[in-house]
Amino acid sequence: MMAAHKSESPAATGLNAKQSTDGAILSPTEKEFSTTQAAFAIEGHSLQTSFRADDLTPTYWVSRWGQARAFTTWHSVCSFLTQIGGAK
Repeated sequence: MMAAHKSESPAATGLNAKQSTDGAILSPTEKEFSTTQAAFAIEGHSLQTSFRADDLTPTYWVSRWGQARAFTTWHSVCSFLTQIGGAK
């Protein structure tokens, strides 16, 4: 078994493991999602995820008092959490 060359590791490219080469932030880990979901709950909001059937693209839903907002990126969800005064 061969070890990866230094140039093949994510740290060598200056990107973290959760960031793609085009700069897009990928989906959160299960722990990150649960932590953020709890932070929304503290603020009185609900965070849920749905997936499109054709390509499994996630849509994040934040709702409160029967009103919902849809977000297509995890970065947008975290920004909204900051906007409503929540902290991760």
